[in-house]
Amino acid sequence: MPDVTVVVWNVETFGDAWPAVRGGDYTPICRFMAQALYEVKADVFIMMELRRGGAQYLPTLKAALEAQPGAAAQPAVPAGPGVPAQSAVPAHVWNYDYIPGSVLPPFGDPVGPASFDYTQQGHGEGYAVLWRNQPDFTVLRTRNAFSRNIVGGESKIGLVLQGRTPTTNVPRPLWYQAPNFDPAAPPAAWTRLGFPAATPPLQGQARWNLSRRPCYVVLGLNRPGPPERRLLPIVVHHSTSPNPLRNPRSTPWSVQLAAYSAQLYQVDDTSHGATTMVTVEQALAAGDFNIDHNEATSWQREAYDYFTNDFGPGGANDGGANLPTTWVDSANAPDNHTAVRLSRWHGPKLPPEQITAANVDAYRWLAIDNLFIRDLPTVNPPAPYRGPVYNVLSGLQAGGFLVDTPAKQAVIRSFRDAVLAALGAPHAGGGGTNYPYIGPANTPCRTRKRKTDGTYSFSAPVIGNLMSYTDYMADLQLGHFTSARRAAEFYVNSISDHLPLVYRFTV
Repeated sequence: MPDVTVVVWNVETFGDAWPAVRGGDYTPICRFMAQALYEVKADVFIMMELRRGGAQYLPTLKAALEAQPGAAAQPAVPAGPGVPAQSAVPAHVWNYDYIPGSVLPPFGDPVGPASFDYTQQGHGEGYAVLWRNQPDFTVLRTRNAFSRNIVGGESKIGLVLQGRTPTTNVPRPLWYQAPNFDPAAPPAAWTRLGFPAATPPLQGQARWNLSRRPCYVVLGLNRPGPPERRLLPIVVHHSTSPNPLRNPRSTPWSVQLAAYSAQLYQVDDTSHGATTMVTVEQALAAGDFNIDHNEATSWQREAYDYFTNDFGPGGANDGGANLPTTWVDSANAPDNHTAVRLSRWHGPKLPPEQITAANVDAYRWLAIDNLFIRDLPTVNPPAPYRGPVYNVLSGLQAGGFLVDTPAKQAVIRSFRDAVLAALGAPHAGGGGTNYPYIGPANTPCRTRKRKTDGTYSFSAPVIGNLMSYTDYMADLQLGHFTSARRAAEFYVNSISDHLPLVYRFTV
């Protein structure tokens, strides 16, 4: 039976100007991402942290996906001795759509794409979806065309605007409560759903506009049966970041409210001309939730229960979304660590401890990205299947799966070209005209300031957080990394501080 592979990836600040580490036109990072996605045979890719400037690079990513060796058309192969015949395979065609992550004021229902934007309260972020045309699924249009890259006259990605109605939870004041969902008696109408802003004026305040919301995409699976068996909603949320000094409840409430998203319970079957709500049997919820799944004693971790609990437990208003399978399970720690870092923080008055371990897994921490599943036949094939957490770091050292061909190595070398272009013409004292001063770790910097003792402090390095600029540039020239530290430096500086999630299921 055919499989579909979904990749969810927080690509940090995708679209912000980082010419030295991502290339002035984002070609290096798009080529790298395309390689990584084809390595796991991705069919659907949903991106978090799309910034305002990122939309212009989505065509670059689409082109890079279609240029992958696995995307080329394959001719039919006749049967031979001991070899079965193979049908021709058309070239892969990718499409994309995107949407800003927040609703704009005034307080009212959105009326078009201009009702959404990348807001400061939503940390300037949105979402994108890219998918490969193939016979096993289609991407349904949204009822309202609110997205920014209409495909064939249709929007393919939307923001969650409605859900279960949250109210104050008197017996459990750390949480909201909402009427339980009953598949046999779904609500006649869904109500507006608010989300906490990144820095709400009131602790944990859920608001209709300006805050960052989840996005959703609905797949129409090519399988027999009624719509409730064929429609698959995928809800992806980048929750607010923790800020325990100002609003410690904002993050867990952001996660809980995402579990109230209407699309996890019912979707509009837009193949019909009029609104036709379908109670779906299967659903996915995923995202960067900013709560460590491995912190079993943390009260915030309980937010995940609102995804995994079934529709009815806990009383009349405390049920979950009935997504019982946790993909990045704490039983898999530390393999479930999804964030990447270069140093350990030991407090505000102590310098960070640089990590120099020889194992790439030492640079991973926190199980804060996750995916929750209802009623899908999960595929767990043998290696080299790279899920649940796609450890991209492990493929960057010599012989790794992301640097094991000349074409893949050329992509890594293109990042060196980006650094050299950013430096400008060679400077007599080292570096380049744009970064004329040589700072710590031999890294060219844009500025320096003389201190009272006659030495200098340096700022604005061309690349940050390097142990050795010379060794780093040498590895880029090689097309692979000769140490785990430099592999992590490359990933954090040029790609993201999060690893992707990979989920594959049988249609």
